[in-house]
Amino acid sequence: MGQDWLTQGGSQWAVAVIAFLLGLLAAWAARRMTDPKPDAPGGDLGSEPEERVPGAALESDAAASAKLSALEAEIKKARSILNADAEERAEMAEILAGIDEAVKRANGRLKLILQSLKNGRNND
Repeated sequence: MGQDWLTQGGSQWAVAVIAFLLGLLAAWAARRMTDPKPDAPGGDLGSEPEERVPGAALESDAAASAKLSALEAEIKKARSILNADAEERAEMAEILAGIDEAVKRANGRLKLILQSLKNGRNND
């Protein structure tokens, strides 16, 4: 008799509505826990707004410019390394082209020698 209220026609709707509302509540709670904006309205009411100090902006600009100059130096180093690699690649390409030409010449000579040997055997 304890579960008769679940099987009655009118109360099935009540169970469905309660389940729906619990689902909405769980979704709202999950979204609230993963919300990346803690400063949004309705967020932490106990926090105080940050006060702006005039000298703090200058310090942050100096730190930002220092970071930018460090990044520029790293980019220059990377470009010099890339240029050095490009020069090495160009040298290697020249060497490989020379080797390729030498191999092709040797292959042509071997074909001529092989052909003359075949012709010599056929003439005997």
